[in-house]
Amino acid sequence: MSKRKREEQARRNRLLILIAVIVVVIVIIVYFVSLGKINLIPEEDEKTKRIRWIDNRLQDLHFEAKSKKELKEKLDEKVKRYFLYTRIALSFLYLAANLALFFWVLDASKDCNDRLSILLNYNEVAIIVILVILFIRFETPSEFRDVFKLIHLSVMKIVYKNHEELDAEINAIHTEIEVLTKEKDGLSNQEPPADDNNPPKINS
Repeated sequence: MSKRKREEQARRNRLLILIAVIVVVIVIIVYFVSLGKINLIPEEDEKTKRIRWIDNRLQDLHFEAKSKKELKEKLDEKVKRYFLYTRIALSFLYLAANLALFFWVLDASKDCNDRLSILLNYNEVAIIVILVILFIRFETPSEFRDVFKLIHLSVMKIVYKNHEELDAEINAIHTEIEVLTKEKDGLSNQEPPADDNNPPKINS
């Protein structure tokens, strides 16, 4: 490369550097003159910001609802298991009471048939007493099965001791999801504001 070409290349490089410096200086001057009011990056309008916030909030709510539903399913399974254990325990307790009555409480001098007859009589009396108590409590025989409901509710209360408001929390989450979804749909279907330079077209 000749000396003349190198000088021309150097002049072009200096000219490009000078132009770049001038552009940077102009941008800085304009920025300070406008006190930072000129934003080179276009800002999102309020509707877009709101839709973005709703999307993030819905994502969090769906995750929270899924977690609480999984917790509720686990607690319901525990209630079923504990209720079954309670019925088995009551059955064994009833059986143990009858065995104790048969072998130790009743007169050992009596033969097996006599003790069995006395045991059956005791059971009949116990059943009558229980029926009378239930009749006084529930008034109608058709409501005797409510005893099992009471046992089930007692077991549920123990299992849900630290999660008494779980159903209300799940319902509140679903309500908020519905409200935000409707709001998002309304914002998405909302017509953009008319521009003076670009008025909406009117179909003839």
